[in-house]
Amino acid sequence: MKRLLSLAVVSVIGFGLSGCGEKEDKKHSKSIATSKPYKDFVESDFYWDKRTEPYKKILVNQVNNIRKNNPKCNNVQADVIMSNSKGTKENPVFFVMCGSGADIHNVFFTKKEAEAQIVPKQKKALSETVATQICSDKIKSNASRPESVNVHNLLGKAYTAHSNGNATVILNFDSQNGLGIKIENQARCVIQPNGKIDIWFQKR
Repeated sequence: MKRLLSLAVVSVIGFGLSGCGEKEDKKHSKSIATSKPYKDFVESDFYWDKRTEPYKKILVNQVNNIRKNNPKCNNVQADVIMSNSKGTKENPVFFVMCGSGADIHNVFFTKKEAEAQIVPKQKKALSETVATQICSDKIKSNASRPESVNVHNLLGKAYTAHSNGNATVILNFDSQNGLGIKIENQARCVIQPNGKIDIWFQKR
């Protein structure tokens, strides 16, 4: 039962909340909040490094395109980062950070998409019903006595859909340890659109 009460992450995949997957160099970032009508970014608004500088023109145009056509990107970090883990030498992948607060997320696009001014499709979070079931199933699979798990699906539940397509589900549940003693716990699940999940446990 120790692993059920652990505060450590039981990670099904090596992918964090944001769902973001990659981090930005914060020392150069500046957030630009926008409202319609939009004033287009220019090259001087951005920090450029040796990897992004050769693509300045198409990247600025693409960020302006995303900001105008993606309603979840009204707040944009004025930095475009080249991904270290995605893309190829011929068709590198870039990302820009959109949103604010808990809803900040990365929007990825390729060099070819930038050249063609194609706005990346926004992933949609799983429904509350589906996400809750995935979280509940994961709770039971991590329990030492799965048959004793009682998930509170009505009063002890919270659901949030995030702009990056992830869903967060918080569930209260009871279970029994090896001695049959009732223990009250809480699980926090972060579920990607493809159903992959990260889960945390703590005592209530």
